[in-house]
Amino acid sequence: MKAVISPSSLFGTVSAPPSKSAGHRSLICAALSDGVVKIENLGESNDMTSTINALTALGATVKRDGLTATLTPVKHNNKDLTIDFLESGSTARFLIPVAAALGCENITFCGQGRLPERPFGTIAKVLRDNGVACSSDTLPMTVSGQLKPGKFTLPGDISSQYISGLLLALSIIKGESEILLSTPLQSKDYVLMTILEQRLRFLKINSLSRANLHLTLPTALLRATGRRLPSIWLQVLLAVKLPLRVWILIHCKEIRKLSNCYAVLVLKLQLTATM
Repeated sequence: MKAVISPSSLFGTVSAPPSKSAGHRSLICAALSDGVVKIENLGESNDMTSTINALTALGATVKRDGLTATLTPVKHNNKDLTIDFLESGSTARFLIPVAAALGCENITFCGQGRLPERPFGTIAKVLRDNGVACSSDTLPMTVSGQLKPGKFTLPGDISSQYISGLLLALSIIKGESEILLSTPLQSKDYVLMTILEQRLRFLKINSLSRANLHLTLPTALLRATGRRLPSIWLQVLLAVKLPLRVWILIHCKEIRKLSNCYAVLVLKLQLTATM
């Protein structure tokens, strides 16, 4: 059989899938809010399933209709639970400190695949240093206690998800807290993504620098604010240098529309002087 291939022009459209990074953060912020929240353009994946299952175990209700999810808040003071993170390290790093902030008694976190082999000593140490008991530095890990506001010290050159998890946890604790980084902050754009989700729900964070994160927390929970999630174009924009990012946003209307990136850009520009 012979096939003849002739030069031609390609045309059409391709839809970028929803951002998983934004999905995790938006689901958790929604579940920590003060009312019912609708999230649109939420992708389907094993990682999203893990986060939804974990939030459900913590008392939230999540109803999915295609790419739309409607959430009601989690409960405080959970006890005697087993939460399986499946194979999602992201879910684990985000939600272990959140569960501690909610108050917990004998909550056992476990995982599947290679997740039990991964270290969680960094967040376990932070929790232990602040009054929360952790049975292990790996999964399965049983946690009991109530996280309190204060100063939290951890390296900046670890996975940014540890820092984001702590930011999410501290958002539901009344009072002022400070995250002190013992080494320069890496992957700061993903920390900015977490802060963006929190600012969309009216959480004020005073400053972000390579030295520390200082939070001033409101007296109420995060506001229940609906959200349409950006596509993975958001990660593309975060990966390029700022001048190119500005050019793309100015000249590519579809990317701007799909990614909700003006908010990220404004936040980035506001904080550039302190980074």
